[in-house]
Amino acid sequence: MVRPDVLLCLGEEWSEFEAAMDAAGLDSPGDTHAHRTFTAQVRDGVLCLAGGLSSAIVETSLWELSRAGQVERIMLVGTAGALPGYRGAFGAPHLMDPATSVHQNFEPPVGWTGSPTWDVQLPAKECISVDRFYGFSPVTLAEYPAEQALKDEWSKWKDHDAFVDMEVAAFYWYAERFGFQTYAAIKAAANPLSDLDSLPESSHAVVHSVVAAAVDTLLSG
Repeated sequence: MVRPDVLLCLGEEWSEFEAAMDAAGLDSPGDTHAHRTFTAQVRDGVLCLAGGLSSAIVETSLWELSRAGQVERIMLVGTAGALPGYRGAFGAPHLMDPATSVHQNFEPPVGWTGSPTWDVQLPAKECISVDRFYGFSPVTLAEYPAEQALKDEWSKWKDHDAFVDMEVAAFYWYAERFGFQTYAAIKAAANPLSDLDSLPESSHAVVHSVVAAAVDTLLSG
């Protein structure tokens, strides 16, 4: 099922991703293949692959794709949270650039940031990627029993005009190291980090928004 173009959606509900692909005009799939946390379809010659969340899933999916030796372009899509300092529209797709990793499963050099290699025509927004879903939010300074290092990171980044997610920085890190040439991540803010419980209510529209932007990019050549 591997194709030169890949649409990768991590950490979202499969039903929402599938509905978004339908709405974006991708043709009906042939077979659907599922294994562990991954589900795959081929639509309009694009491998559409969904999986779980966090940087560990990024490493797994990109390594498997790199071993096939066929992928030329790969686009990551999904929802993101908005830091308290975020000054953008909710639900609007953005190119994630630059991306910084905080408390993830790899160890980049101090000061490292990741960037896309695909010239996607969308406004860019900074993204902070962290594997601590609840521990990188306002509750870090309240009831969440966070380590001091995590509290320090929250205080450092919370006022940035930026998104928060769990995959983008890892995606850029592993895409470069596994030899992919053309890659980018598109995300949109679904909820402020002060209201984590609102994510399920807004994710459907946000997934539709980012998938539409990604499909437009993929199919426009």
